[in-house]
Amino acid sequence: MYTATLEPLLRECNEAVELAKAGDIDASRIKLDRIRYYRSVLAHSQNQGKDGGSSTESAVQEHPELLQTYLQVATAVNERLQFLHQWITEARASFSLEELRQSIQGYQLHVDDALPGIWDFTTDVVVLTDEDGQPLREALRLRGQSKFIWMTNLPDSDIAELNEADTIFVKAGEQVEVEALEPILSRYSLPRVALIAMNYGADDEKHFHMVAKSIGTCVIGGATTQWLPQMTAEQWLTLIPELANLPSVMALKDQFEDADVLIVSPGPSLASDLELLTEVHDRFLVIATMKALGALFDAGIRPDLAIWQDPQDHSDAIPTHTEIAGVGLILNEGCHPAFYEANFATHFAYPEPGFRGTSLSAALHGEETPLFIGTSVSSLSAIMVLALGAKSVTLLGQDLSIGGGLYVGESDAEASSGKKEKTYLTCKGIHGEMLPTLPNYFSFIGEFQHVAQGFKEQATLINSTASGAFLEGWDHIPFAEHPLVTEDSGKRYQVDVHEKSAVSEDRIQKVVDALTDTESRLDHAARISDEIKNHCLNSIESGNKDVTAIDLLEQRLKIIFDEECPVLRYYTSRQSLALTAAIGSVQSLEENLRLSADYYESIGVAARKLLSSCQDARASLVSAKEGDTE
Repeated sequence: MYTATLEPLLRECNEAVELAKAGDIDASRIKLDRIRYYRSVLAHSQNQGKDGGSSTESAVQEHPELLQTYLQVATAVNERLQFLHQWITEARASFSLEELRQSIQGYQLHVDDALPGIWDFTTDVVVLTDEDGQPLREALRLRGQSKFIWMTNLPDSDIAELNEADTIFVKAGEQVEVEALEPILSRYSLPRVALIAMNYGADDEKHFHMVAKSIGTCVIGGATTQWLPQMTAEQWLTLIPELANLPSVMALKDQFEDADVLIVSPGPSLASDLELLTEVHDRFLVIATMKALGALFDAGIRPDLAIWQDPQDHSDAIPTHTEIAGVGLILNEGCHPAFYEANFATHFAYPEPGFRGTSLSAALHGEETPLFIGTSVSSLSAIMVLALGAKSVTLLGQDLSIGGGLYVGESDAEASSGKKEKTYLTCKGIHGEMLPTLPNYFSFIGEFQHVAQGFKEQATLINSTASGAFLEGWDHIPFAEHPLVTEDSGKRYQVDVHEKSAVSEDRIQKVVDALTDTESRLDHAARISDEIKNHCLNSIESGNKDVTAIDLLEQRLKIIFDEECPVLRYYTSRQSLALTAAIGSVQSLEENLRLSADYYESIGVAARKLLSSCQDARASLVSAKEGDTE
């Protein structure tokens, strides 16, 4: 229901209204920009939730009590936004263009009115014209805007003088080269684009729409960072021969049932609790995030398990300590191979949510597996152990704020460099204070709040982090006052990772059979995609407007995507997202058919690439199996 975002948004709206009523334009402007960002986060979260199958409708079904809260907060937010919009419009209308042009404050007032109500200054794109382009750019830079496209008729010599890293210059009326836009497009989905000008005509508006469509084309072409599902799927299939011989995280289920789990993260506050942790760590089943491992080893603490989920090559995060040889590593089955090659005692793969429902996932993890999903590795850990039966979860080093010192393993240079480029938000602290935080931390706070909503009734949830963000729904108890620290129950935890590393004798054959099944479905998907593409092209050529055959084939392909081979849907999510974005600007059936032909061609290519990877994995497993029997 996204109340974790709606509630601070309402707070910012209330404060902005009060400042507006008091006539404090500068302070209210800061609040309004913060509101824009919160609304951007909310919109993005909603879209991501829908993509992941966690719609508002399903949330209401699971937690009907949330609906009333959601509606109340949303209604209040909308009322405040209406007032603020009217206030801005009236303030802007009280000045002429020439009056506004007299000062930076005037340009800022124009920006207040022209800028969309949902906006992310770090990722969304402002389009400028020659007239007032320079002062508007400077005004927007003061607000944190970092991406500009300037439609210009200026000569190249003048452009060279104006050119800066945050601005792409395009000739007004000319087709924009996709490659030219790549430096400012780095979002998973299409960024918002807005034309900000003091005065513009029909030609400017026409050129703006050309630029916006070029941005869409850039995303469709795969120039942005919509690559994570593709990377994860490719690495997964490459690793299948190894995964077939490694245990699933489901092998640890009996270890997590009724366990007191401690999740250790690398927040600055961790240092204050390490000494006590050395005395009592065996009273918990300890899971350490990868970046916290080094600090634990240095303190003489060997956790039971470590965890990692990123598919990218961040192998520099793997500690060099020899102690890792005694620790089991839980990791996403699509992680970079470097983490599978690292010298941990053994590796436990957990099912990637995008692969659930496939015969391959069932062969590796079992028919029924919980959904393990979280953008923060710490919230993922909490969801995982709770879904597998833990009776309590305790957090340590989970600061989720800044200003409390360096994170474990973070240098001064890394800290200052990373924070300089970020937008600061605020969050409620454990001790009631307001703390600065970062957008990704803010999102993680919401994830922990949702964990509490889902598991509070079945388990004890304690945040023993010494300082940092307050987590709604969690009990905040200093580690020294934790019930398992103050009163020794006598229970001791120790996971024998070697004992849990065995796999069943028939596992290899199950994986081989699943690969064979997957190959058949991918081949079918490729052939259907080819048929749809050809129908599209034939319809364009003949002028035939009857798309019945295309609709029937699309329905069959949808069944393959949703039920028979969801890995293909996951692998091609970038293409699907891009098509959805582009369809909105289509003005004719022919345009639709051309876009569709390109899309289904890309689906066919993707299906055959996955098919080849499956064939390679199966050949490797069969060869190894035959070698063992000789």
